Amino acid sequence: MKKDDHEKFYETFWMTPKCFDWLLNLVQPFLEKRSFRKPVCPGERLAITFKFLASGDSYLTLEKYFLVSEPTISLVVSETSAVL
Repeated sequence: MKKDDHEKFYETFWMTPKCFDWLLNLVQPFLEKRSFRKPVCPGERLAITFKFLASGDSYLTLEKYFLVSEPTISLVVSETSAVL
């Protein structure tokens, strides 16, 4: 969506892909996680948080949208909001 459909991206996150990339560049070092399991990448962490803040969707809805578990989404939103 970020590369192919800028209008849909804007409707989803309320910002342009260029603005998203600029913000990601600023916060990426603070969002990188190390784990034995595959961690959620910084870009996806930021996308999950912005989708939650922009839409007010439930964690259950975001779980289906991003294919990330509800407890993980809760943690991601909390941690990423603190960084922002």
